[in-house]
Order: sequence, then structure tokens, then C-alpha cells
Amino acid sequence: MKNLLVIIFTFCGAFAFAQSTDDFNYQGWLVDADGNAIANRNVTIYVSIAESSSGSNIYMSETHEILTNDKGTFDVVIGRGSITSGSAADVPWLDGIPFIGIEYDLQNGKGIQSIGYQRFNLVPFCLYAKHTICQDGLPGIEGLDGPTGATGATGAVGPAGPAGATGAQGQDGVDGLPILEASNLSPSVAEEGQIYLDDGTNTEDGSPGFRYYDGASWIDL
Repeated sequence: MKNLLVIIFTFCGAFAFAQSTDDFNYQGWLVDADGNAIANRNVTIYVSIAESSSGSNIYMSETHEILTNDKGTFDVVIGRGSITSGSAADVPWLDGIPFIGIEYDLQNGKGIQSIGYQRFNLVPFCLYAKHTICQDGLPGIEGLDGPTGATGATGAVGPAGPAGATGAQGQDGVDGLPILEASNLSPSVAEEGQIYLDDGTNTEDGSPGFRYYDGASWIDL
């Protein structure tokens, strides 16, 4: 049987990009070596995305069960197949343009055939733009302080704290003037220069108060 070829076209699907996913459309045309379409054939497509053309450092891989149409073409959405490793979100589109590898099995007993790895062309620009737009921007400048808010209500008075320790005893004060009690003093009994507390008996208005005797007369204080 003659060799089989797959001619591949890739593009970024508008519906996938609009929903901000990492999925994208992949369209292929399955023909034989003479250019005749392999039409209406059940085929297993194996897709992998790797860092290099040798297939090293594979970011993700998946399989798709498809049916070619009467012209031998087929469509798959990469990122929505049966995942075998990684995911479409693991592809670092911002670090460089990766390579896509396609294998297929016509389910005719000849096993899996490979067309190798080829570098992306249109798809990375769609996904690069999506990932770039979705990145966080630089922090903006700090805004001005807002006005001070109104003072809040005063909280309830807390419980009284425990009594503090007794302080040290202070120094004794200076002795005050001696005050003697007087009920019915006369100059012959009173001592000169003394202050007496009179109960009102010897005052003119009968009110209790202090009196001073100067040796000759009483002076109400």
C-alpha cells in the first residue's frame, strides 16, 4: 500500500479565544501518496506539544477519535481531547513558540504513523495575545489618603482595676498653731497670744468661731 501523508492547517478558533481558554482548532487533510483523499475513515489522532522539533520536553499530549469527511479533512479542538499527559494550560506560550507533533492510526492494522513535529505558525500569536492581555499589570501609584472619618461612639466604661499598693508614709508636717477650746473665758484666765475655739458663748453674735487673745482684748478671727 502506498504511503500516507497528512497536510495540516492550524488556526486559532474565535470561540475558544473569546472564552479565554487555552483550546484551539486544528484542521487536517488526510490523503494518500497520490493525493487521493482518505474519505469517511475512522482515525485516531495523537497530538503532542513539545519544546523542540525532536519532541523533547512534552508539555501536553492527548488523543482524538475522528471521522474524515468525503474530502478527507477533519477538525479537532486541541485541549479538548482525551488527555494522556499535561494540559493545554501547561504550554508556556510566552517563553517561545513550541512544536506540535501529530501521529495517526487508520485502524487498518498498520499501527501508529507519525508525521513528526513542526513549529506553530498562526496559533501562537492568538494564544500569546491572550496570555499577554491576561497578565497582571504593574501596580498603580498609591492614591491620596481619604478624609478622616467621624469619631466613633465612646465605649462602655470598663470595670475598675484592683487597688494599687499602699504608698510610703509621707513626712510629718509642721505643727500648727495650738487651738484651745474655750467655753466662758475671761481675760484673767486666757493666755496672751493663744487662739481659742469658742462655742459661741463669748462671741457677739453667738456663733462658734476662733478667737485670739492679745493680752488686753479678744479678737474674733
